[in-house]
Amino acid sequence: MLGACNATVKGGCALADPSAPDEDAAVAVVTWEDDDHRHARIEVGLRKRGERPAHWLTRTLSLIDNDAVAERWRAVGLVIATLVDEEIRAEAAPPPNPPPPPPPPPSLSPSPKRSPSPRLLAWIDLTALGAPALDSGSYFAGGMLRGAWYPARAPIFITLGFAYVTTPVDSTGLRVDSLAATVGAGASLRTRQFLLDGALAFRLERVGASVDSGGASDAASALVPAGQLGVDVGWAPSRGFALVLGLDGELRAQAVTVQVRGVAVGRAFQVGGDLHAGVRFRL
Repeated sequence: MLGACNATVKGGCALADPSAPDEDAAVAVVTWEDDDHRHARIEVGLRKRGERPAHWLTRTLSLIDNDAVAERWRAVGLVIATLVDEEIRAEAAPPPNPPPPPPPPPSLSPSPKRSPSPRLLAWIDLTALGAPALDSGSYFAGGMLRGAWYPARAPIFITLGFAYVTTPVDSTGLRVDSLAATVGAGASLRTRQFLLDGALAFRLERVGASVDSGGASDAASALVPAGQLGVDVGWAPSRGFALVLGLDGELRAQAVTVQVRGVAVGRAFQVGGDLHAGVRFRL
């Protein structure tokens, strides 16, 4: 048994001496469970110097009748050596590497904020306009200057405008003109390239007529208040510039009869309107 154990275990094997100090690296206890030495219980425990074994390994060995007694002890020695070698290897093996730490959670970097679109503060329109003049079939032609201001980011604006139109001088030397000022408020709907405006305004209009025929001349005028409702549509190829087309409807306080030299030469409608087109500069 000792020979088989010494052939495998580094440091050698020897029978335990109860009177010697406990300096062995391992201790083995062999117990035969029968008188024929056919069944052996083998217990092996490793220990540090001067300490009792921390734990034991146990094996049961069964032998056949044909084995000689010396071969049976040799088999016991091989089992002891195998158990001691397994324990020494297990203790000498480095501890397993700790598991890698979990990957850090993905950083939740804030998404870049989109800068708000520049606020539209105001716009100015320069437009040409045309409108019916008198019930005689004459027409006005002229121009309009109109501006608007947005007091807040809401699409609500305050508008102020001036328009002047006139008729051509007819065969009798008659010419009719109109000078109007408007003030009101409106709302707008805009996309990147298109716009739609609606406004309601108070209009104060001076309608005048003059005649110059045969070396004699005369002129007359009247102030007429009115309400005005207008709609504009536009296309903006750039942020600061747009092409606009609009329609205004007016409701005068009364119809205006134009008289020259005491004779009625025409009547301006109580309900009227104009069509205008031009450019808008957006600020």
